[in-house]
Amino acid sequence: MKDFNVPLLIRDAAIGFGIGVLIMLAWENITQPRPVAVPPLPPPGAILQPSGQGPQQPAAPIQPPAYQPMNTGFNPGDYLVWAIASVAAYLGIRHDLKKLEPATAANVAALLPPVPPSSGSVVSASNTQPNQLTKQKAKGSTLTAIAPWEERKAALWQLLEEELPAVLQLLEATPILAVGPQRSGKTSFAVALALTRQVLLGYGAEVATPHQHDTFPPSFGVWRELEGVQDRIHAYFDRIGQGDRSPISLLFDELTSYAAAELEGADRLMLSFLSESQKHEKFVIGLSHGITNATLGGANGTAQMRQQGLIIVERSCQMSKTGRRSPNPLIRITGLSEAPLEFVLPDWFHADHLLEFFPELQEGRSPSPDASSPEFPREVLEAVYTAAKKRNRPVSARDIQQARLPDLDGYSADQIRAVFLSLERMGRGKTDGLGSGITYAPNP
Repeated sequence: MKDFNVPLLIRDAAIGFGIGVLIMLAWENITQPRPVAVPPLPPPGAILQPSGQGPQQPAAPIQPPAYQPMNTGFNPGDYLVWAIASVAAYLGIRHDLKKLEPATAANVAALLPPVPPSSGSVVSASNTQPNQLTKQKAKGSTLTAIAPWEERKAALWQLLEEELPAVLQLLEATPILAVGPQRSGKTSFAVALALTRQVLLGYGAEVATPHQHDTFPPSFGVWRELEGVQDRIHAYFDRIGQGDRSPISLLFDELTSYAAAELEGADRLMLSFLSESQKHEKFVIGLSHGITNATLGGANGTAQMRQQGLIIVERSCQMSKTGRRSPNPLIRITGLSEAPLEFVLPDWFHADHLLEFFPELQEGRSPSPDASSPEFPREVLEAVYTAAKKRNRPVSARDIQQARLPDLDGYSADQIRAVFLSLERMGRGKTDGLGSGITYAPNP
């Protein structure tokens, strides 16, 4: 059922059935005997007089033989021929019609070549070729990696509606806990989900990970090692305390290690996710090898967490003959509906393919040309981000004022520092310091 939809299946089956019936009728017409007209024979004892020897005695009337209808019942051979004819007709017509069907947005994913993630890496941005997608049609519009942003965005939305409606439900769901062993694909799924939010909703993304070498998209803000994780825990509680409602995706990797490392606030982090992340527009994705008390911050039981709104995405591994693990495409989600959802994750829902289709994200630019902060226009944000990127070091408000940027003409130092904080909330860098000593560093 994956390669065609139900209406096409019904259509092709009906065509195949009809052709099979016609073939069967032709077969019956050829193989069944037909009645032949035979001259009637005289009855026994009738006397035939030769011609010219007097008058002939009229023969007794001859009754025609009783009509015997032709036997039209099927025999086993008939059934076999009919079945073969129907199947052959269906397969042949399906093959021909499939080649004639116009391409749709759902075909876009099939055009993206499978690009497996490199070992120990979530995203391998260097191996993508953003402008080599084959042109396809979707609702009359040409889709390529250099097509207008809104057309590509609409194509991605349509793909999700057609193939991954459960993932569409996850876009504004929080908190999400992705669990699974190493090499199960839980991190790549979380990254792909956060990228999808960037494209469709314009949300920034931040990652807190104790690992040093995992790579993430350039459009993400990344804090590494336990020191960086501690910084993001503090930043999360600061945002909640200040009533910050700027939407952002927050990825917290290796949740099981936080309690063991005695990070401040780790014991109440999950409970805060459950009770406060939704109303403050903080879309949290936690990553863990399993569901334990350490993962849940010492919470009392998984059932209680699920009742309070925790959404769990479970990934698993499949193993090769030599024991190498790779992600199992089967995914299970609990918490979106009463019954768990299980489906196969298509290859195209991966960070590499999304970055290939949306090359703007490769450059760390704002995911949408129209994206902006609620407080500041896009031109101001881009001007500060670009100026800071050129300096290759954290910048202060005074540095930005000395750059004399036309888009910031008349901006005070306090306003520029507010721009720093807005860029941080969008996931486009991080700030350091307090008050007038705040500095800003864009994503590396």
